[in-house]
Amino acid sequence: MTGAQRFVASRTLAGLDLVRIDDRPVLEDHERLRGLLGRYGGAALAALFAEPVVSRSNGAAPARVDWYTGLDGPIRPLAELTSGEARRVQERLRAALAALEPLLGGPDGPLPAASLNLASPQAVMAVGEAPLLIDWGLLPRGLAADENGRLRHAAATLGPDWPVPPVGREDWAARFARPATSEPEVASPPLPHGPPRRTFT
Repeated sequence: MTGAQRFVASRTLAGLDLVRIDDRPVLEDHERLRGLLGRYGGAALAALFAEPVVSRSNGAAPARVDWYTGLDGPIRPLAELTSGEARRVQERLRAALAALEPLLGGPDGPLPAASLNLASPQAVMAVGEAPLLIDWGLLPRGLAADENGRLRHAAATLGPDWPVPPVGREDWAARFARPATSEPEVASPPLPHGPPRRTFT
């Protein structure tokens, strides 16, 4: 673990699919995700995603993931907040997503973009008045293949104005990748009359 010692929640992975980039579950790349976000937006943005600790199925018990955070403050679901508290947490979440958006279209974008897939609307938690995402990198089983279902699910979890998070590199390229821009051609100045000028390389 990276020092995120406060337990937040636990859930089994039954009925859920792990979102993957290049055949690797994004859930397994929290350390890299945290590093990317920290370098891009600082500690507050890096702390948006709770740290997962995955316990594999042993045949008797299903696989599960426990979530931890290093943030201080009471840990509560949004449903337990007053309307004013919930509004402030949601405003901070929208601000964090807006700060994150430019990163998502660049070469490091696939991991953070795919990590924004959330298992349910209950994946948005509050620690004090800071937003915290748990159950990220997860989708209800079979939803990845249902485009309309994903649209509804993304609207319910992150809001209707946010792009649908990708479920693979090709999906990311179609939804988020910025097109490569070529440098505009600069016209050469007209040659002066008379013998050509000597150039040096």
